[in-house]
Amino acid sequence: MQSAFRFPAAAALLLAVFLPARLHGQTEYEEKVLDDSDGGADAAASAWERLDGWRNHPLDLNRAGPDELRRLPFFTPALAEAAVRDRRQSGPFRDKRDFIERLGLDRAAAEAVEPYVTAAPDARGADRRTESVRVSGRLGFPEPAGFRDGRYAGSALHVLVKAETRRRGGPSAGIVTEKDPGEKHWNDRLSGYAAFPVSDGRLRITAGCFEAEAGQGLVLWGPYAPVPAGDPVGSVCRAAAGVSGSASSGENGRFSGCAAEWKSGTWSAVLLGSRSAVDASVDGSGTVTAFRTSGLHRTDSEIRGRGACRLNEAAGRVTVGSGGWSAGGAWCLTRYSRTVDLLDRERRPYGFRGRENSVWGLNWDLSGRLFRFCGEWARSRKGGAGFITSLALQSGGTSLCLSGRKTDPDFHSFRGNGFGAASNETGWTVGFKTGLSKNMDASGYMDLVRHPVRTWFSPLPSAESTVVVYVERKLCPKTTLRARFRFRDGQDAGVPAEPAAATDLGGIRSVRLDLDSRPVRGFRIRCRAESTARCGDGASSAGRERGSALSEEIRWEPGPNWSVSAGLMLFDADSWDTRIVVTESDWPGAFSMIPLYREGRRWAVRMRGASFRGASVTFKLARIIYETAAARGSGPERVEGNSEWDAGAQIEWRIK
Repeated sequence: MQSAFRFPAAAALLLAVFLPARLHGQTEYEEKVLDDSDGGADAAASAWERLDGWRNHPLDLNRAGPDELRRLPFFTPALAEAAVRDRRQSGPFRDKRDFIERLGLDRAAAEAVEPYVTAAPDARGADRRTESVRVSGRLGFPEPAGFRDGRYAGSALHVLVKAETRRRGGPSAGIVTEKDPGEKHWNDRLSGYAAFPVSDGRLRITAGCFEAEAGQGLVLWGPYAPVPAGDPVGSVCRAAAGVSGSASSGENGRFSGCAAEWKSGTWSAVLLGSRSAVDASVDGSGTVTAFRTSGLHRTDSEIRGRGACRLNEAAGRVTVGSGGWSAGGAWCLTRYSRTVDLLDRERRPYGFRGRENSVWGLNWDLSGRLFRFCGEWARSRKGGAGFITSLALQSGGTSLCLSGRKTDPDFHSFRGNGFGAASNETGWTVGFKTGLSKNMDASGYMDLVRHPVRTWFSPLPSAESTVVVYVERKLCPKTTLRARFRFRDGQDAGVPAEPAAATDLGGIRSVRLDLDSRPVRGFRIRCRAESTARCGDGASSAGRERGSALSEEIRWEPGPNWSVSAGLMLFDADSWDTRIVVTESDWPGAFSMIPLYREGRRWAVRMRGASFRGASVTFKLARIIYETAAARGSGPERVEGNSEWDAGAQIEWRIK
């Protein structure tokens, strides 16, 4: 390692928290999924919004069908079918404990599904209304160069205001305003939605900003697709959520218009229309040369590109199904206000040119007591096709999955996000979950991917493989040890415009150990040790590149409505490739993806308290200190000095 990284006082270091402050009411299963998220901070926030919605409006086990239960996180197809079958044979469930005992769920499965379901006599919770108002602000300093020299139009303050009222199966509405650091106006992003049922609930109308999901995501999907990390089996066989109103802070991938969702017997259909404006780069002839997905409007260039291209869209879905099968089709027509030219295949995800695109597809889903088989095939206007199929098997405490996908370079589906990547790809994913013993579980996946074209954000590699294995052991009733092993290998196989021999780019290996303990009531301690290494031809000429980190979390909950945490982490990484990445929860609903490299330390303090009538306040203060770096970044993002501060607070008011 270029700068020796030692832990001479490891025992003294283990006294505080740097790992994400855990949300009040958030389960350990959710923590693992969000902490291992590979989709970034926005994807983690989007996943948390869904989990929070299900937690506040659980499904009634005595009324929900298998399709509804399958949409819940961690609810396998076999478990959904078993719940419905047992209910028909033995009568309604008395409560959640009765459900767990009758289906013989183990501890892990029970903890995973318990927060999202309910049963008599507490089934009223499934229909309750929840109102919430959330106001948050955060500020980082010292400010990057863009604020000091005037290249950014606004202040460094980040402000988010969100209000929402929800009732499962009933009317719901929400509104959100957001100002990112560097933006001038406090309502730079302003959006909302309203949804209400008509005709005895068979028809539901959603107006405003919303997401639409169908099949396996080749035609319609939300802005963030699930990834195998955290849930290697459940993320492969995805359950589309249909139309859902969105008041999320994310600024991309959502429709803006009106949608109608109709259900009657075994048939269901969705019809939607949308008119939205997206950020884009436009050349002198008025042609769109790139779509911008950051959602930031800070510099003159970003402000000029705001809403530069308008999209008029129409889409729909029709599905028929009964019991353990369903089949259907989806389509999406998009017309652009400007000519779109993304034909530079060396740098763009899709080779597309034109002012109109259409895509349509067929999807299917078959499930039984021990299996689920689903997939989708789609074709776009230029003739390119995409295909994805997945098979999940379950026997006892073991689950296996196999998923394959293939897309042509000329397959254009800008509203689809079935693969969770920015480019067309071909690959296979194999995942598993099993119980090795009464107190030990294991899970993992292997993903083999090949990109037919280079992209702007990821010119290399064009082929890669990833292997991840999780092992968790209950050392005692109050202490759990969890290990994660990951290996990612890349290869540059060349591109059509640049034929070249395959080049080994080396691999990234990482090992992470987490120790979670609750020694006494009201205290929780989490220790983490992580090591990364880059090896092979991709490593620097100086030898293997390495990264290491050691941290611990101590959280004190003096009462059911208060929690305090404070912590410290030591880290050192030789290069960006061997950086330590932490998905940190700032406060409920907000996440940061923090890359840590070079040598340094970071401490953080958080406090959350709830007072009266559902009001809660969260404070966060954190600092990173670099031992050797006097500046970081470049251009307007360059930060001078050897330390960075991050401070923020959120006030939330929720009535149930």
